[in-house]
Amino acid sequence: MTVAHVAFPFRESFDYAIPEALDGAIEPGTPVIVPLGPRKLVGYVIAKQPASPHKLRPIERVPEDVAPLPADLLKLAHFMAGYYMVQPGDVIRMIVPTPMRRSVIRHYMLTASGKSLLEEQPEHPLAALKKKRTLTSIRAALKSTAKETLALLDEWIAQGFVVAKERLSIGSDVDASAAEHHASAFTARPEQAVALAALNAAQALSSYKGFLLWGVTGSGKTEVYLAAIQETLARGKTAIVLVPEIGLTPQLEARFRARFGDDVVTIHSGLTVKARRAAWARVQAGAARVVVGPRSALFAPLQALGMVIVDEEHDDSYKQDETPRYHARDLALVRAQLAGAVAVLGSATPSLETLQNVAAGKLTELRMRERASGGSLPAVEIVRIAERRDAEVPPDRYMDKTGRNVRLFTPRLTDLVIETVGRGEQVILFLNRRGFAPFVVCQGCGHAFKCEQCSVSLTHHMRSQTLRCHYCDHQEPTPSVCPQCRSMELRVMGTGTERMEIELKQFFPSFRIGRLDRDVASSTEALEKTLAQFRSGALDILVGTQMVTKGHDFPMVTLVGVLLADSGLNFPDFRAAERTAQMLVQVAGRSGRADRPGRVVVQTFHPEHPALVAAASHDYEAFARQELVERQALSYPPYNRVILLRLEHTDLGRVTADAKTLAEAVRRANVDADLLGPAPCPLARLRGDYRMMILLKCARAGAAKAGLAAAIEAWRAGAEAKLTVDVDPVSML
Repeated sequence: MTVAHVAFPFRESFDYAIPEALDGAIEPGTPVIVPLGPRKLVGYVIAKQPASPHKLRPIERVPEDVAPLPADLLKLAHFMAGYYMVQPGDVIRMIVPTPMRRSVIRHYMLTASGKSLLEEQPEHPLAALKKKRTLTSIRAALKSTAKETLALLDEWIAQGFVVAKERLSIGSDVDASAAEHHASAFTARPEQAVALAALNAAQALSSYKGFLLWGVTGSGKTEVYLAAIQETLARGKTAIVLVPEIGLTPQLEARFRARFGDDVVTIHSGLTVKARRAAWARVQAGAARVVVGPRSALFAPLQALGMVIVDEEHDDSYKQDETPRYHARDLALVRAQLAGAVAVLGSATPSLETLQNVAAGKLTELRMRERASGGSLPAVEIVRIAERRDAEVPPDRYMDKTGRNVRLFTPRLTDLVIETVGRGEQVILFLNRRGFAPFVVCQGCGHAFKCEQCSVSLTHHMRSQTLRCHYCDHQEPTPSVCPQCRSMELRVMGTGTERMEIELKQFFPSFRIGRLDRDVASSTEALEKTLAQFRSGALDILVGTQMVTKGHDFPMVTLVGVLLADSGLNFPDFRAAERTAQMLVQVAGRSGRADRPGRVVVQTFHPEHPALVAAASHDYEAFARQELVERQALSYPPYNRVILLRLEHTDLGRVTADAKTLAEAVRRANVDADLLGPAPCPLARLRGDYRMMILLKCARAGAAKAGLAAAIEAWRAGAEAKLTVDVDPVSML
C-alpha cells in the first residue's frame, strides 16, 4: 500500500496509508482528511513513498471543496523547509491561512425527496434545513438539544430526506462589484518605456527572468508595474504584488483596482477571518488574478503565475520575525523561478544583496533616474545639531511663549517650516521614536525605570500617563514618586513623536498638526484616516516615525525635516549604515513630488557620515559601492552567508551553559563556517527570557547547514533553552 507523508499546520507531520481506491487521486499537494487522535483534520500530502514497515492509519478521503496546492507553491514549501531549517508543518502554517486550517464540519442538506415532502407539508420540521446546514444552526432553529437534533437528523437520513456531507466552510462572500475597471491611459516616459519593453519581452519567453527596477523616488515605478501586469493578464497568466507593510496595501490596492477591477484581491493578516477566507477562495477559484499584499500574499494559490513584483524590496519588513523566518524578497525570486515567471524587485535604494545579484548576473538592472512628473529631486541640506545658549536664540523667533525652544529643532528648520506653511504647502517631520520620552529617571537617586521582563527602558506616554515597553507591551501607570528614594523629582528624558507633536502645537498654535505612528495608527482604518486628512490638506504638518517614509505620494509636501538622523547609526548591527541611508533617501523622496520644488533638512550630530552625505547628494549608488567594499573585507553579506543561533531561557545560568554546549557541538561537527560567540544578545533579556547568540559566517550555506543540523540534533538531548535558527537574519538584536 502506498504511503503519504501528510503535513498539518503545526510542527509535526505524519505518515498515512493511501487506500487503493484513492491512490490515483492523491498526489503531492493534495488536501486529505485524516484521523489524528480523536479528531479528523485536513492536511496536505507533501510526499508519497512506496511502502512503510509500520502499521498506518488510512486516509479517509479527499475533500471536494479544498483545492490542492499549486505545484510551484508545494515546491516552494519544500525549499523553505530545507533552506530555513524548519519542519514542513511550520511552512504549511504560513502557506495555508488560518480560516482554511479547520477540523471537518458536517453539513446537512435536503434531498429531492425532502424538498418534495416540504412542498406537501410546508410546516414540517424539515423546513429548518431550507436555510440552515450545520448542527448548531439546525438545533437553534428546532429549539432542541444537540442529542435530540442528531437523532432527528439520523432518522431523516435513513428516510432519504436528508444527506450529510463533511466539508470545510470556505465560502466566498467578497463584494465583486466594489471596483470599476478602467482601461489604462498611461503614457510612458522614455525611461519607463525602456523598462516596460524589457519586462514584456521577458514575459513573451514564458520562462524565469529576474529584474531590479532601480528608480528614484517619484520615478513612476508603480505605473510600470501596472502596465507590465496588464501584459501578464493579456497572456492569460496571474500576478503577485508585494508591499512591505499592511499600511501601504489600501492605497496600492486602489490603484490596481482602478486598472484591473475585480481581478484584484488583497491578502494580509489585518483582514477579518471572513474576509481572508473569501479572498483565499476567490484566488483558488480563479476569480481573482492579481494578488496585492505584504509578505503573506506571496503564498496565494495562483495558477499560471506569470509575474511577481516586490515593491520597496530593500525593506526589512519582508523578513518574517517568527518561525519560519523567511525573507519574502528572496522567496519571491524562488517562486518565480519555480513557476517560470518574471520577477521584478523595485526600489529607489536597493539592498546590497540585490545589487550583488545584479553584479553576479542573476538579475538584470533597469534604471529610472528621472521623476515621472519631470521635476527635480529635492534639495537636501545637512544641518549640524549643536547646543545653543539661550542668549544665542532670539526668543521672539525660536521660542514659544514659555521661553522654551522646540527640542531637536534648529533655527534653520524652524524658518523653513514657517515659510512652507505660510505658502499653503505641507511639511513632514520624521523622528523614528514613538512615545513622549524614551526614559524616565529620578533626579534624586538616579533610578531609571526599566521593563522587568526586557533589558530596555520604559517609554513615557503622556496622553495615557503610562510607562510602556515597546518590545513586550508591558504597561504601568507613570509614577509620581520614585519607588527607591520616594523623591518626586522625576524627569522625562529625550523626545519621541508624541512629545514633538505637543511641543509643535505650543510653538505653532495656528498650524494644524497631526501625528502618524503605531500609537495613533493602531488599525488600518486609523492609519487611512490620518493619511486621508493629510492628503486632503486638513493638516499642515505631519509628525511621524518610519510610517511616513514609505510609498506615500503627497503633492503638497515641499519640506521634509529629519529631526535626528543619527538615531539608527549606533545600532549594534552591520546593516545600520545601509538602513540609515535607505531611510533618509526614502523620507526625502516624499518632498517635491509634484510640480513644486522640494527641500529636505537633515539634522545630525555627525554631518560627515557617509550615509548622510550620500542622501544629501542623491548618490546612494556611491554609498553602496563603498559599503560593499567594507562588507567584503569583513566577510559579511552579501559576500558570505550568516546563520544566527539564538537561545532563550528564563534562567541566565541555564541559557549560558546551553549556549556554550551548543557552540562546542557545532565545533565538534566541523561545520564549514566561522563561529562567533556565544555572547549575550544586544537585547539581552526579552519577555522574561535571557538571550544568548552564536553567529556563523559561511561561504556556502548548504554545506554548513548539513553539519549544523546534526550538531543541533545531538545538542537537543540535554538542552533546556529554546533555540531559534535564523538563516540570513536582518536583525542582530
